Amino acid sequence: MPPNEMAKKADLDNTPSRRDLVTDAAITVLAERGAKGLTHRAVDAAAGLGEGSTSNLYRTRESLLMAVIERHVERELELLNAVENAVPEGRVTIPEAATLIAAMIDHLISPDHAELSAARYELFLEIRRRPELYESLATVRAGFISLMNELLTDLGIATSHGNSAAVLTLIEGMTLEGLFLASTALSTDQRKHQIANFLGSLA
Repeated sequence: MPPNEMAKKADLDNTPSRRDLVTDAAITVLAERGAKGLTHRAVDAAAGLGEGSTSNLYRTRESLLMAVIERHVERELELLNAVENAVPEGRVTIPEAATLIAAMIDHLISPDHAELSAARYELFLEIRRRPELYESLATVRAGFISLMNELLTDLGIATSHGNSAAVLTLIEGMTLEGLFLASTALSTDQRKHQIANFLGSLA
């Protein structure tokens, strides 16, 4: 293949698909306007596409919502993989684990990821009204529970008695605080201290 053709192919390979463009824009709309604001027209505008582009892909609001959930799960699993790769192999100390968890929370509330985190909570509200949607997001939660199981095992902490779920609940609470109560939220160092204390109480 000639060099210029290879370059064109590389550009195409790195170009987001129309599906990803639309669903990422839908996640933006969901984070900014909530589930009620998730309309085909709003997604078209957010994606910079002509009117009717989103409805050509997803005819109904139901199909659009399901596509948003699928894309959200994909992006959350990418985060999960990144966190898993950051976990040291073998035994870790409580301060090391607290630093890792605090860094994950910092990432979840950072400008680059806050939109996805806010959209997650909008989806939780939608699931509360429509429990049949829970199964898709449950995949991500199960992944994080599995990661917490591994981390606690490396710390020598039992994973019984809901310890992993308790750590995940702590992460969710600190993430919510960082997203929606930023002016009074704990600092990263304060989070590390509180996380380390909590992990120590489980040991």
